[in-house]
Amino acid sequence: MECPACQNQLKKEMHENTELDVCNKCGGVFFDNFELEKFDNIDEPTGSLLEISFDASLQVDHDKARNCPKCLNIVMQRHYFGPKREIVIDECAGCGGVWLDQGELREIRTNYPTVEEKQRAVEALFQQTSAAGLAKLKEQNREERETYHKISKVLNYLLPTWAILRKK
Repeated sequence: MECPACQNQLKKEMHENTELDVCNKCGGVFFDNFELEKFDNIDEPTGSLLEISFDASLQVDHDKARNCPKCLNIVMQRHYFGPKREIVIDECAGCGGVWLDQGELREIRTNYPTVEEKQRAVEALFQQTSAAGLAKLKEQNREERETYHKISKVLNYLLPTWAILRKK
């Protein structure tokens, strides 16, 4: 497989009984579907995963769209990882694999000092998102009711007129 960041050949390496695809040129790692979950919390072991050797002089364009190294011709989608929305990762819609550039796993792991703090942040984001969604839905329902009310007023005016005209 080819590295999506620098086009180097990825090397298969075992880390904590999980086979990962690693780029020893740019330091990026490709996690197959659900593999990142084994390494994303600070209390989970990483083995030597955080010490991958790489060429520090290599300049990688972090804004460039990345193709999935596993799926042919699928551009990975960029989105935030975690409730703080500070770390951007690349994820393949086809296979569910995740590409992390060098250093992103360390950032993900240190974003929350404990699993409990991470869970509280997830719950807070859910509450915030849910409240905003409910307020938007409530506003949409109010607008719909107003629209239906206007339409019914017009119909209440037109229907008797139409009935009179129809009799003639």
